[in-house]
Amino acid sequence: MAKFCGPIGYSTRVETRRGVWQDSIEEHIAYGDVERAMTQWNANQESTNDDLNINVQVSIVADPFAQANLRSMKYVRLMGANWKITKIEPRHPRLILTLGGVYNGPTAQT
Repeated sequence: MAKFCGPIGYSTRVETRRGVWQDSIEEHIAYGDVERAMTQWNANQESTNDDLNINVQVSIVADPFAQANLRSMKYVRLMGANWKITKIEPRHPRLILTLGGVYNGPTAQT
């Protein structure tokens, strides 16, 4: 089992102007283990290029911030890319995050 230390992106809706709402991403560092890691190329009928999906489970320590903001988790940065969180399984005192394809949404401002 490999160790994991990296950012998790949490999304909140903020009103930028009156009536205009946008996602604001905040990253928090999480610690844990990579339990399973597999990659798979998926042929896409609508595109010339195949899509890369990963099937990775990351078990992180469920700190109070992570527990309070489960519904806001969007991505995990792993292997130099942001990956979508497709499933969250609470298993006290940890959270098991299952990752899928590449996350292409908004990210935290640097």
